Amino acid sequence: MQPRSASRFRHQNNATSTDALIIDALDEVVRLDPDAIDPIIVKASEVSAPLVIFSSRSSEWDSARTRFAKECFGEEPALVRLLPFDEAEQKILFESEFPDEDFAAFVGEADRFELGALLGIPQFLQLFAAAYIQGGRRFTSKRQIFADAVTRLASEREDSPKQKGRAPITSIVEVGEEVFAKILLSGTSGVSLADDPEDQDFTYFSALTQRDQALLKNMLDTRLFKLASEPGLHEPVHRIVAEYCAARYLVRRIDDASDLLTIRRLLAVAAPNGVVRDELRGLLGWMAALGSPEVQTACIKIDPYAVLANGDPSQMVRASKELLLRELRQLSEIDPYFRRSDSWRRFSVAGFFDRSMIDLVRKGLVGDELVPELRDLLLELLQGSDAATILVPELQGLLLDSNCPRSTRIRVQRLLLELSKHDHRADFLALVKLGDLASLRLAAETAPLFKIGTLEREDMLSLLRMSGQHGDLDRGRDDQYVEHRYYVRAFISSLDLDDTIWLLDELTHDLSCSCGAKNAHSCTCLQSISRIIGELLDRYFALAAGQHDPAQIWAWTKPLSFSGPATDTSVSVEALKQDDTLRQAIHRLAFDGQESADDVWNMRMKLSMSHGHSGLYLKYADYLALYQGALRLTHVRDSQAAENLIRGCGHTEACD
Repeated sequence: MQPRSASRFRHQNNATSTDALIIDALDEVVRLDPDAIDPIIVKASEVSAPLVIFSSRSSEWDSARTRFAKECFGEEPALVRLLPFDEAEQKILFESEFPDEDFAAFVGEADRFELGALLGIPQFLQLFAAAYIQGGRRFTSKRQIFADAVTRLASEREDSPKQKGRAPITSIVEVGEEVFAKILLSGTSGVSLADDPEDQDFTYFSALTQRDQALLKNMLDTRLFKLASEPGLHEPVHRIVAEYCAARYLVRRIDDASDLLTIRRLLAVAAPNGVVRDELRGLLGWMAALGSPEVQTACIKIDPYAVLANGDPSQMVRASKELLLRELRQLSEIDPYFRRSDSWRRFSVAGFFDRSMIDLVRKGLVGDELVPELRDLLLELLQGSDAATILVPELQGLLLDSNCPRSTRIRVQRLLLELSKHDHRADFLALVKLGDLASLRLAAETAPLFKIGTLEREDMLSLLRMSGQHGDLDRGRDDQYVEHRYYVRAFISSLDLDDTIWLLDELTHDLSCSCGAKNAHSCTCLQSISRIIGELLDRYFALAAGQHDPAQIWAWTKPLSFSGPATDTSVSVEALKQDDTLRQAIHRLAFDGQESADDVWNMRMKLSMSHGHSGLYLKYADYLALYQGALRLTHVRDSQAAENLIRGCGHTEACD
């Protein structure tokens, strides 16, 4: 197996055969050369390898790349997505690295700074855990988290031989910061122990600085660097570490009045023509977090979104924070898609919003000059922030505005659900009262609060009844309807038996057709509510054990009307199909008491065709059971009931 970084593979001229070829970090190449991926794919196809794996961020791989890879390799590539570690996997990794530490306490500290979402990435977990231990198991700021992490990483590798006269950690960190800065600004991947003029991706480490060679060797023996794909090559342990360290080095030089490096000169390299190089946006963000107000202002004006999305914007002075929000507004007006492929990202901006900025945030959420893309970004940033409690009126206004985009209302809903002292029931009832599909979807997402007593049974009944009013035949192709039904189904699946029975009783009580249909086949008003009741029946049969009351089951199923047969995988359908005794008892109840031959015929059609509950469809054995029941009734002289059963089983002759 030959793992290769994409940046190095693109410069190799010899194509050798191998059992498997892994090309990593395609996205890093794109930052330097947007047209570099296609030649890499072509070169990889020329290597005699049965298995070729390309690794990249999803933003740099689209359907066009997939088609091109198919043309080059002659077969359809398999697309695989890596999932972040779940909490159990995070715990295993944490305890393997730090067996004497408390994982729960670490997660609690990470959550305080909104870093929990990043713990699913193994390298981030290891980085933050190192900072957690270095900082005395207490985080104070995101800036300090990275400072502590770097200090811990700058210690000697456990597997490296102990060196006499090893340089102090502060000196090692300083030279590491300088090397990281030059690696990033030059666009290379790392450093090499050998001087190879043809290697365009790994620079000879002695050429990067005039520092003592022993100090450079000490630096490479720390966890700041990791071994690359070949001996003698080293690259940063993680890009964000390199960005933070490089920013510290550059800001320190800019703030030094005796140094010729100024922010203007640096930006001429990092942001030629006023546009920051893509691979340096993280560096720019950290410079704003670590630099003086002058540096902060310059970085914000170059790329406000890079400053927000990287580094620690909470460390900036108030004037810079306000400037950042104003610049973001202007940027979003010019380019509504300024977030590009970053719309899925979660940032950590704990401490960014304070009371002094509330008015600016409020203008970004509501008002005549509203920019939707900026509003959605602010809503994401408010998650976990104390500022959200001050903006409740504005947030409620967005939640209950049926003209507001559904995606925005969903963000608001999830933000409000984080507020423990908020009146969630009032929001729920208002959403149900609005009654549109988007509002009902939001109400259904609130339904799990029923478990903790925030909502009452009657509230759930209102939600299901209102949901049952959306039953047009084309709703199954409506994304909003499908999404709303998903959350209703999820709520039903969480009910206990008593609540399920109560809701079934209430929903089916006096349920009848209100659309004026001439017969059950053409009724449309009952179809949606019947599907909801059918899901409650599934929940009932999943929970209820032992004998079932035929009269109760018939009371629930009698008024239902479906547009087609229920799926065979339905729990209630399967239960009724398998229980002949229960099903046939229900059939007898269904035909008993019918007043005319037409009524009997209509009931027979309901139990034989698709508009009734599929679990009650008549089988051959059911016809025999009806006939035998009719014969038994003749002995007790109940001729009307006997005749109904005979007609129900398909015979027209009257009883003697």
